[in-house]
Amino acid sequence: MRTLLCLCVLLPVATLRCEPPAKPATGSRPELAIVAVTVQLDISVEVTDADTGAPIRGATVELVRSGDGKDLAPVEARNAPRTATTNDRGIAHLEAAFGGHSVTGGWVEAFTGNSFVALKAPKYVASRAFVSTPSGRLEINGPEQGKVAVQHLDRLSFHGDETRRKVLYHVTLHRDKNA
Repeated sequence: MRTLLCLCVLLPVATLRCEPPAKPATGSRPELAIVAVTVQLDISVEVTDADTGAPIRGATVELVRSGDGKDLAPVEARNAPRTATTNDRGIAHLEAAFGGHSVTGGWVEAFTGNSFVALKAPKYVASRAFVSTPSGRLEINGPEQGKVAVQHLDRLSFHGDETRRKVLYHVTLHRDKNA
């Protein structure tokens, strides 16, 4: 009689070897990564007379932080006063840091919240301009599956990944009829 010999070998699972994932093919896109950043804004505010269009010299321009513009700002920038006075051309310059996020090679968003630039000048009615005021028309996307997307009004968005940006605001002031 022949004896059938059965050899059974059991390998513990720990001895099995896993290979690392294959390297991505040349020319493939990198993974998307969103990172928190500090966005430095170089703010220029041009102040002119609403009736004549002439520049207003000596107007006081102050950055007033509100909402996310204060809460998400770098700690050292949250309560720092930011004021400037317009020059002969009616222009004042301010620098301000806001919290935000960025995607490499994609976009940068600064979370300005309801922050605004307050303007005062002798013999003129005080005014303000929101930091996130969009220029041009609002971008309305959709409707897709019954949903409509509207551009956010509490942040500034920029193409590219540069975190130092220049922004310009033009504000007209009306003469105070009581002055």
